[in-house]
Amino acid sequence: MANDLTHNPLRLDAAAIISATNLFVLKKVVLTGHTANATATIKNGAGQNIGTLQATAGAVDELNFSPDGLRSTGFELATITGAGAVVEVYCG
Repeated sequence: MANDLTHNPLRLDAAAIISATNLFVLKKVVLTGHTANATATIKNGAGQNIGTLQATAGAVDELNFSPDGLRSTGFELATITGAGAVVEVYCG
């Protein structure tokens, strides 16, 4: 699978700068460790850490910013590890 930026949630399986300048309202970020232990780090466009997630094989970890969401200028999946790991980003 490749990063899918065409739907909500965004589905990411590779580190990437999604945007350095666009405004995102993050509602929830979910990491799924499908077949191995997984970790992921997300940052804003200025490179500041928004959060780090860790999930064991078959489990999930999430950052929940509801109900108002976290406003972030820029969004980057800085790191992702673990075979089959996927990050889903729900935007408002």
